[in-house]
Amino acid sequence: MFFKIIKKDLQRKKAMNIILLLFLILSSALIGASMSVFYSTVTAIDYSIDKSNIADVIQLCNKYGEGDKLLKSLDSQEESLYKVVETEPYVIVKDSDIQTQDGKKEQSGVLMWSWLQKIPTNYNKVFDEMDEALVLEPGEIAIPRFTNERRNMNIGDQIKITIEGKSYTFTIAHLVKDIAFGSEMLGAKRYFLTDQDYEQIVQEVGASNKGEVLNFKVKEGTTSEELVQQITDLDYSVTQGFNFTKNLVGFEYVSNMLVAGIIMVVSIILIAIAFMILRFTIVFTLQEEYKEIGIMKAIGLKERPIRRIYLVKYLFLSVIGGVIGFFISIPLSVVMLGSLKNYLLLGDDHLKILLSLFGVCLVILLTILFCYRCTKKIRKFSVMVAIRQGSTGERFHSIKHFPNLQKTRLKIPVFLGISDLFANGKRFVVMMITFILGTTIMIIPINAANTLKSNNMIEMLGLAQMDCYIKIESFDGETESVDDYVENLRGEFEEVVPGIDVWADYGVTAKLMNLNQDRSKNIAGYRSIGKGAEAYSYLEGEAPKLANEIAVTKQVAAYLNVGLGDVIFLEVNGEKAEYVVTALYQTVMNMGDGFRLSNQAEITMPDEQSFLWACKFPNTKDTKDNIDKLQKAFPEMEFHTTQKFLSSMLGSFLDSVDDMIHLLMAIVAGVVFMITCLLLKMLLTKEVPEVAILKSLGFKNASIRLWQLSRILIILLLSIALGTVISNTVGNALVGLVFKFAGAEKVLIMTKPLQVYIGIPIFLLSVTTLAAVCSMGQIKKIKIWEINNQE
Repeated sequence: MFFKIIKKDLQRKKAMNIILLLFLILSSALIGASMSVFYSTVTAIDYSIDKSNIADVIQLCNKYGEGDKLLKSLDSQEESLYKVVETEPYVIVKDSDIQTQDGKKEQSGVLMWSWLQKIPTNYNKVFDEMDEALVLEPGEIAIPRFTNERRNMNIGDQIKITIEGKSYTFTIAHLVKDIAFGSEMLGAKRYFLTDQDYEQIVQEVGASNKGEVLNFKVKEGTTSEELVQQITDLDYSVTQGFNFTKNLVGFEYVSNMLVAGIIMVVSIILIAIAFMILRFTIVFTLQEEYKEIGIMKAIGLKERPIRRIYLVKYLFLSVIGGVIGFFISIPLSVVMLGSLKNYLLLGDDHLKILLSLFGVCLVILLTILFCYRCTKKIRKFSVMVAIRQGSTGERFHSIKHFPNLQKTRLKIPVFLGISDLFANGKRFVVMMITFILGTTIMIIPINAANTLKSNNMIEMLGLAQMDCYIKIESFDGETESVDDYVENLRGEFEEVVPGIDVWADYGVTAKLMNLNQDRSKNIAGYRSIGKGAEAYSYLEGEAPKLANEIAVTKQVAAYLNVGLGDVIFLEVNGEKAEYVVTALYQTVMNMGDGFRLSNQAEITMPDEQSFLWACKFPNTKDTKDNIDKLQKAFPEMEFHTTQKFLSSMLGSFLDSVDDMIHLLMAIVAGVVFMITCLLLKMLLTKEVPEVAILKSLGFKNASIRLWQLSRILIILLLSIALGTVISNTVGNALVGLVFKFAGAEKVLIMTKPLQVYIGIPIFLLSVTTLAAVCSMGQIKKIKIWEINNQE
């Protein structure tokens, strides 16, 4: 008998049961995928570092023989802090040295260098696409994933590498997972060759194109940071190379982790929405079926058998939804992980599948518990009240502070809709919460993405506002002064775009020390050429103007324990000089470390030179046309928009954020559509007598639809307003915390009013209206004589 009742109930309420099943499928898929992603996200970095055997401290030496000097200096210390060191030689490759089979040169980010080396066998090991140890044949090369994504270079393609006039051709065999250097936040990228191919090249290149990596393992009881400090305290002439610790490797993948983390949080929110809807559906169904429950009690059925009917029904739906959701969760987890799987090792797939299965079982269990708890209300139903359908249909309390129809001048259907919201607002709480959360989880990532693509991001990078980034390969600092080169460049550009401003940010790696010289750090900074330091943004103080003035980031100031007006030492190429700190600024590059010198500063340029060339046009509206003119006039250079520059700096993170936004919009649209359909179906099923009364009074179907739709749209508009306020306050604060973690102290969130205040409301309004139209077909079928019927 029970199964016959359940079968008829499923057939009688097909639309509502289908929508509820879809929510259960969504919940199962999201929680299954989220648990898999959570496990992968939390364990991926530690698992990858362990499998790769990352060295405790990695020291880059870009000068031939520099490694030996460094080791001798360390060994001469009173106490050496390292236990083991291994040297890996490499051959330096410039961006312009790498050419694809179609003749295009490497176009990577700015201030980036690459090198060729053998496959590591001990420290900082690398892996292929299948997470297996990298294996190559002669004539093959393994390229970083970064190169593949930035230039669409794939396995099987050929590349030509030219070093000191000699060319070498290789076939791309693998897209390598390089845990130590593979992150897009690092400007150094490794290309791997067989021992045979590498030895051939290294014998044919000079010392100026050779370098080495020193991999240190520290002694027990010693931290990596202590060894780094000991290296930094050495004579700067032997420590000019970049170094970082194993602990810093995890921070390299913060952007990849961030996207996966945001999607996981959103999934949890959507799961909570799904369970709220489930509870609402069960309670509403019980209220709707007062009469059936009363009849079952009247013929002698006890509370437990009646509850069992509902438990079996929702168990059936939850099992079907769980099974379908489980199979959906497997590919969904791959999408949610985004680019993380391309850069890190994600561990045992079998365990992730078991976690997904556990998540699905959890959904089924929670569904039954929800149902069991909600059906407790059955014991309160008396036979007489239940047979009378739980109420007489009258409302015995007035709505306080609600005006009469004559005073409002509203159309009757709209007035009825507003009246329903005031009288029975609890019915619409779940819908309102869903709309608010849907609005919020769309606006927050959209604002974050717009900030990453805006000129505000240029300031957070510690750079001056620009309209165009210029990539120049032809400048030779040994034969020409950079100051003269910038001046000549400005004159040539002005012939094409009058009034153009051209400058260069000259990258300087230096050792900074406080006055007591008990705290020091190797830091990359800038000196502007062709533009005064006052053109850059600062948090405190005034821009450095004199030759002995300097601005440092707040993080550097805190590390050196200095403030405005304090004196610090800056050492470049073995030359040490005193500088006065006149300003504090921010940057999200180099984990918040940086400094900026006055354009009057007199320093000796190091052999390894790096520049960021940029320009600003007199009229920003003509940016695209001006870039086209310059590119045509100077084909040997490359001119890119600010957005292209930011893309080169942030890598595929921007693409991942955009993909995440599209995924969230699709999920939110689906949730909003289903909850609108579900709620309207339930309300119409319960309000058959009210609809019949309105028809008997002469109301047309269109007016009744307007009554139904007005309630939903009012809730939607209120929810969008609240969601927008929450997004632009709490949401922006959360986004600011993320940027602060990367080194930004002051974050200017970019909000596009047309997109946020018009685009998102129209999107949600369209989805909601479409759902309402699809759900109100029942109105036409209701007849006048159904005033006393309720199904």
